[in-house]
Amino acid sequence: MNKQQKSLAVDKIKDKFEKSKVIILTDYKGLTMEKLTALRKQLKPLNAEYKVLKNTLITRAVKDRSFDGIDKLLTGSTAILFGYGDQVMPAKTLAKFMKDNEKLNIKGGVLDGKLIDTNTITMLSKLPSREMLIAKALGGMKAPITNLVFDLKGIISKLVYALQAIEKKKA
Repeated sequence: MNKQQKSLAVDKIKDKFEKSKVIILTDYKGLTMEKLTALRKQLKPLNAEYKVLKNTLITRAVKDRSFDGIDKLLTGSTAILFGYGDQVMPAKTLAKFMKDNEKLNIKGGVLDGKLIDTNTITMLSKLPSREMLIAKALGGMKAPITNLVFDLKGIISKLVYALQAIEKKKA
């Protein structure tokens, strides 16, 4: 790579770091190209991508950003998962892929601009998806209203039965 190509590559990496909501650094050493391609195919519908990048280019790209300690993660072979949409689903997909491919190891990551360790990424992968959390929250908000409707319906039904009983008694 010449100087201009490196500069363009660094700019692209900077752009990816700025757009990403979750970034996971991995060591992919020992994985075949077919397996890496399979992982990329799984991540694409989730608005995420998995890129193999040079550590020196990554270091230059994040030099201006305040990721204290990221340089310690940039040793050996490095591939990065960039998640642009949901923060949980790419981590879940990566964790599922790791169960089948033990050669893939998580080094660390970045979540909302802060450096996170492997334990945090593991916990992130165990969270329900954003859609599930929203559904649970809506269900929790809907439950009291639904219960009120059923309680009011019960009271009205009892009143109607009482009025019908009075009508039969008088008739």
